[in-house]
Amino acid sequence: AFPHRPLGCQTYPFWPRHVASKRTWSWEKHNCPGIADTAPVVPEAEVSVSVALEALREDGALEENADTGEWRRWIMEDPEAAPFLTDLREAVSDTINHTEVYKSDRMFVLDTWYDGQEDASRTFHF
Repeated sequence: AFPHRPLGCQTYPFWPRHVASKRTWSWEKHNCPGIADTAPVVPEAEVSVSVALEALREDGALEENADTGEWRRWIMEDPEAAPFLTDLREAVSDTINHTEVYKSDRMFVLDTWYDGQEDASRTFHF
């Protein structure tokens, strides 16, 4: 059952909005105890694949329960994928916005949205 998880579960925590900056990654670490400094290091190539697949899912190009094997192979093995990944990294950092709505010693509230998106996603970090 584990390999057949929904795509969002397969790619978490390497979602574009989480890897957009060191700050967003740090915020997500507060939200998920599994993202720890002592966690196993994930190779950069695997992170890139997860970010790319999640971006494609968010864009509607991949369905939640899509078989991602061919996409993974293309991203990992095809030299033509390199420019795609570079463009994706630039697009992610340029289009994701964050606003700290509230901050205290015990928690903070963060609004996150993509350029052109009307509603922000609000997360609470303790």
